[in-house]
Amino acid sequence: MENIYLREVPTQDDYDTAIENGLLKSDVDRRVKDGMKIKQAITKPIKFVKNKEMRDMKILAQKNGISEKTFNKRLKQGYKPLDAAIKKACKYRHLKEIRERNGINELTFYSRIKRGMDPKEAASKPLDNRGRKCKFTEIAKENGISISTFRNRVSRGWDKQRAATEPVKNVGLHVKKQIS
Repeated sequence: MENIYLREVPTQDDYDTAIENGLLKSDVDRRVKDGMKIKQAITKPIKFVKNKEMRDMKILAQKNGISEKTFNKRLKQGYKPLDAAIKKACKYRHLKEIRERNGINELTFYSRIKRGMDPKEAASKPLDNRGRKCKFTEIAKENGISISTFRNRVSRGWDKQRAATEPVKNVGLHVKKQIS
């Protein structure tokens, strides 16, 4: 039995070459899995094509960054083949302007939706202070308290003012001994 972990794997450049040669990504994957060398798998033309028009649409879709699976799903949803091959999905296009006006980047917007937030709220709710400097962290630094100590104290229920101002007790193994 062949060790599948030793088999060559096509690169994105190989897939791009295959698409230029009229081959689908799935054709290349199947051919390599069947033991064909990558160079041959991306250049050897298909002998028989059942539905050339649909195959050309799938190739167009892959050129536009749309997977064959997405293309087929769109056809089942009632898309016309050309639309399924060229339309970029943007479900929340109408909220883009609101999102940008509120300073919310695309990644944050989609993360919020994934966590269950309403799309309109995800586009309009202001960002909190995560990722920005907090005035208490500045105070903590001035008092010789590390950021990690400050955060640990707050996570244990300390109020921020106390966590930033109460001196660190040098207790336990972490105390450096003075050599005299």
